[in-house]
Amino acid sequence: MRHALLLLIEEKPFEQIPVREIALRAGVTFPTFYRQFATRDELLADVARDELARMASLMSLRSDRNNAAASARAICDHVEAHRTLWTALLTTGASGVMRDEFIKLTQEWAGRQERINPKLPADMVASFVVSSMFEILAWWLRQDRDYPIELVAQYLELLVLTPATSRHAIR
Repeated sequence: MRHALLLLIEEKPFEQIPVREIALRAGVTFPTFYRQFATRDELLADVARDELARMASLMSLRSDRNNAAASARAICDHVEAHRTLWTALLTTGASGVMRDEFIKLTQEWAGRQERINPKLPADMVASFVVSSMFEILAWWLRQDRDYPIELVAQYLELLVLTPATSRHAIR
């Protein structure tokens, strides 16, 4: 069903995809869909969690600025490789689900890491990073396809990743 949803998202906006069409494309019955997912939004959240796990593995948030640049580029490369899916996830009604799932994942990750600056609340940093990153990526996905990926990676590095990993003192 996940694969069927991804194929359908390539064809039309998420809001125009009924559960019956997902089930038909997946080769399952309508009741089978509802045994696994309560709604199509729940299926999308499942897809989002997988994409976000991939995204999180690309983010190596450390104090080393070279890692921030490499992470930003890896994120952009991944989004570009899956542009249609990410456009659906970030610029449609699915964006709220995506943001909530990524904040939760990032907060869990941040809770396991050594804090770069102990005076910055980890949950606030996680929310800042996710919100800022999503705004930049969503903006990029609304631009013409030939918008330079290098610039977007620099925006992520300079506006999100580097400030979030900075060791500037907070008194």
